[in-house]
Amino acid sequence: MGIKDITAENKCLLLKLLHRLHNPSDSAWARWVRERVDLATLTGDVAGPHWRDLAELLPLYHVVTSCVVGGGASTCFWEDRWLDCGRLKEVFPLLHSHAISSEVSVACVLRDGVRAHLMPRLTAGAREELAKLSPLLDDVLLSEEDDRRTSPLSGPENVLRAGPIYKMLMKTTGAPLCAFSTFVWQNRAPPRIQFFAWLLVQEKIQCKTNLLLKNIVDDARCELCNQGDETCDHIIFTCPAAADVWSALGVNTGGCSVARLWTVPCPATLPAKHSSVYILLVCWQLWKQRNNLVFNGVPPSISRFWSVCKEDAQLWCQRWPVADRVLADVWCSTFSSM
Repeated sequence: MGIKDITAENKCLLLKLLHRLHNPSDSAWARWVRERVDLATLTGDVAGPHWRDLAELLPLYHVVTSCVVGGGASTCFWEDRWLDCGRLKEVFPLLHSHAISSEVSVACVLRDGVRAHLMPRLTAGAREELAKLSPLLDDVLLSEEDDRRTSPLSGPENVLRAGPIYKMLMKTTGAPLCAFSTFVWQNRAPPRIQFFAWLLVQEKIQCKTNLLLKNIVDDARCELCNQGDETCDHIIFTCPAAADVWSALGVNTGGCSVARLWTVPCPATLPAKHSSVYILLVCWQLWKQRNNLVFNGVPPSISRFWSVCKEDAQLWCQRWPVADRVLADVWCSTFSSM
């Protein structure tokens, strides 16, 4: 549908909190929590539904981060990626199956010895993996410094970014990719225009063919041209009033459909930047032209069409960076020359 999964997005934002907890910097909340819980397992003197939600995300946090061990107290021995070989539960699965607990810190294991955290009897395969692991642990030296967490999904100053995590989650869970999401939502058009675009690309605007399906109107005939049924594609592309607009702009809309609105080419004489906003501006005015006739009885006027396009372009560009507003001037110059 082109709208984010709110539950997944919330998990991504909670992961940012977990990352702040492990990299406290100047966060008073992180320092307060670190005094009350074991960071390797998130167990301790903190409770409540919000904290429970954070703790449930700890396995996912282990997957998306890696650790540079200092004191080892906040790094999970089995779950975290703290050795170059990878996560120990994955590199030594047989040995991990004999672990007394997966939730034990690096500091505890190195202090007590790895054998103290394994079942008394090991299989032959587990003993072989233990023999491979022991030399790796002999090379680890703990210090007084805090463990440091990093992630390939982090931005500047090691701040975990929710956007890349969300995309990774959607890809991992097999969620279908939305073809129009970027075109509809990631542009500089006003929010109501983005919502209009979201309806349009799904052919859900209240054209007469959709209204007929709801038994709101008696027929689907286009009131602008009286030459065909008023579908979404008819309003935007094939109605003579719309076709004249696109022709004047020098845009070939042959074969175009609102279901793939992002494929409509921008006029070759205009800069490519914010081209999606330009296309939506024209579509929005075509929709308003239709509504002006249906609800106000005002017939279409090509001169008035270009005038309102110019007015909206000057208004919409106020949402843009100052350096980009010159593009709207180019658009307005084009509209004025029509």
